[in-house]
Amino acid sequence: MLTELYRNRMKYVAKLAVIFLPVLIVLFVVSTEEKDKYLIGAIIVLMLFLFVGTIIRDYYKMKHVSSLTIPVTTSHVMDTEKLIMKQAAWWFPRYWLFTTKGEYLGEIRLSSIPWYWHVLAIYFKKEIPRWFPFTAELRDHEGNKLAFFTKQAGFKQTNLTFFNKEDKKMGEYIQHDLKSVMNIYGTLNDADGKEILQSKVHGKYGDFRLVDAENKHFATFKYGIFPLEYWKVFEDTYNPIIEMNIERTEEEKALMLLLISWWFMSVDEQ
Repeated sequence: MLTELYRNRMKYVAKLAVIFLPVLIVLFVVSTEEKDKYLIGAIIVLMLFLFVGTIIRDYYKMKHVSSLTIPVTTSHVMDTEKLIMKQAAWWFPRYWLFTTKGEYLGEIRLSSIPWYWHVLAIYFKKEIPRWFPFTAELRDHEGNKLAFFTKQAGFKQTNLTFFNKEDKKMGEYIQHDLKSVMNIYGTLNDADGKEILQSKVHGKYGDFRLVDAENKHFATFKYGIFPLEYWKVFEDTYNPIIEMNIERTEEEKALMLLLISWWFMSVDEQ
């Protein structure tokens, strides 16, 4: 799993090089001004260093983790009370889900992004500008899609629409992006527009507890330590732990996981 991830990263960088370098070389050849040639030449050299350096770095990381096998859980993500959300080593936001013992449960990944994001991927890396539209989906350890959400483009507020695996609308979340810089305020409604909960998330490492309009527990979000054997794989060891209310329905759990993943993406951008 880890080696395939780094291999895909190298392929992605190689594709970017194939797209951009020929264009720059053509501009260099057809340019008539000497100062333009110097500028374009400098850009070509910098991009070569960037692309080659990234591929070499990922190759050595791939070799480093090639002997490590991450166990796959025997339980389902929807039946797991406590899970860890790890940001994967990818150009776009991607989160692996593990049990507290380090067993792989599934992932939340982007399934649809605008074409221009591929151009800006190296600059933004794992961050996600709030005004970009995209689609993200939740998959279990076998790769089956459980639910997904779509994000509309916008500046003043964020609008997320959630769907189950049958493409039936589960709910909608509205986040007031301009209300506060450090905190995240929003409202989650069900498919009929009825309020499920209001959120107020503090800072990047703040713990919080989610309750519905009737003050019943949905989920708890906090930070903790990942199993020791994975410290050499992941750069950080202090990771978000989600404690789900196991009595909630599968749709409610999927809603919470997808919503928390969006908060995680939003906080990473701050």
